[in-house]
Amino acid sequence: MEHLLAQDSLNAFCFEKLSEVYWEMGKKEKALAAAREAVRLDPTVKNQWRLDDFEHEIREKKRRRGRWKLF
Repeated sequence: MEHLLAQDSLNAFCFEKLSEVYWEMGKKEKALAAAREAVRLDPTVKNQWRLDDFEHEIREKKRRRGRWKLF
């Protein structure tokens, strides 16, 4: 995907797919950046939903982690 973006940096589809790949690899910040770029280039409901879903999952993980802290 990254090599395709080097050829066409305005390809929202590549950013969308790259965000999914990064997310599955555990590279959450890179996934968010790619998802944000996909939304910027193509503000469809699908792209916005993916970004919102990523952000929600990160917030929930932080919330759960904070809940289990001991004294």
